[in-house]
Amino acid sequence: MSFRNEYLKILVEFGYNLLDKTLYGFEFNFNNYYVVVKGFMPLDTAIEMNKSEFNRRNIRVAGYAGGVDDPTVWANWYNKSGKILMASDEKAGMEELAEKFNFGKIENYRYVEDPSKVGFGYITEYHINSAAGLVTFCKVLEILNSQHRTIKILLPHMEY
Repeated sequence: MSFRNEYLKILVEFGYNLLDKTLYGFEFNFNNYYVVVKGFMPLDTAIEMNKSEFNRRNIRVAGYAGGVDDPTVWANWYNKSGKILMASDEKAGMEELAEKFNFGKIENYRYVEDPSKVGFGYITEYHINSAAGLVTFCKVLEILNSQHRTIKILLPHMEY
């Protein structure tokens, strides 16, 4: 049985069906030996999840293999209209990168002194290493959904 099929079977046993690769607005992609999850995890929840050693090893913030002590480092910040917030001192560098690599229109960004003071923080990607980690992540999403806290912001230049 393939890695993907094994994980899908285990998830069904816990009541989760990921055949369409989505759950509560999060997208799940099965790679060779881990699952890449994209979506908008509220930063407060990400920080709480990251307190567990098991979660740091099996549910990796931004795919960072070393385990992240503070998920805030990897947070993406957004304003109420879904625009990405960046620190003002990063504007020149971002404009240069946007032009060089054509990765997004600069009008999708807003520059502020400190994004963490005016925006909403999210972790937008996880790499999950184990079936137990995947079940744990799905349970967290289920709890967030029951609290009406799952958020899906559609931005034209992102693939979520």
